[in-house]
Amino acid sequence: MSKKQLSGLAKVLVFLSDILTSPAITSANVTIGVTALTKKYTRTLGTSFITEGFLSGDVVLIAGFVDGDSNGLKTIDTVASTYFTVVEAVGVNEGGTGDELVILSAREVSTAHGLNKTPALAFVSINSTVAEEHFTVTPGTHDAINCKFTVTPGLLYQVVAVA
Repeated sequence: MSKKQLSGLAKVLVFLSDILTSPAITSANVTIGVTALTKKYTRTLGTSFITEGFLSGDVVLIAGFVDGDSNGLKTIDTVASTYFTVVEAVGVNEGGTGDELVILSAREVSTAHGLNKTPALAFVSINSTVAEEHFTVTPGTHDAINCKFTVTPGLLYQVVAVA
């Protein structure tokens, strides 16, 4: 991580982070049931969702349910070891069959910039991706401490901030 002050008519602070990697998490071929009323996905066996690294606010891709409304992109609201709830509506109550899949699709990441003020400009420089043809970076709300972006899992990137 580096912070540089450029001389000239005005002082400009520039922050360039180290190369960072967004996390990639997959919970595959597990038995997960869904409860429509509570929008809860519950696993019966296997590693804890917390241990796997899922967090509140993560956008996940869910697959393997007969009712299509339980599949697709969902935002995790709460997460516990054996279950997570989502913000969006889900389909009907359905027991798992062992072929369900949960993949982290996007996560907001914060990077401390050390500029001591909100950056006038912040962006991400892409170094490489796991899926080289597709990645997503969405700017969040930056403040005097952190730059925030929502990024595709497995992305290698650097944060650049200018104040």
